[in-house]
Amino acid sequence: MPETVFYRFVPKGVEWLHFNVAGQLLRGATTTEESFSADFSSDTFGGSAVCVAPGDAVLQTRASIPSRQQRQIMQAVPYVVEEQLAADPEDCFLPWAEETPSVTLK
Repeated sequence: MPETVFYRFVPKGVEWLHFNVAGQLLRGATTTEESFSADFSSDTFGGSAVCVAPGDAVLQTRASIPSRQQRQIMQAVPYVVEEQLAADPEDCFLPWAEETPSVTLK
């Protein structure tokens, strides 16, 4: 298991905890988003990052996109799920995972 940082967004910025490979807490703080990004950028941090969010701030859904080209799928996802969102798709983080070869998205 690599080093892991758990983080969540709070009104004052980002609250985070950094654990080593043995699961021991190395450090933690509440910092600005800019400081957090600098400390844990992909250039300097080789571990895993886990975002912690309250359940009422998360939507899990499924959608089928009739394409096999990843670029087209990534462009289509925000518009396919737009009616299910309480905010503008441009203001949302929309991760997705391929479920089957027919490209059913989570």
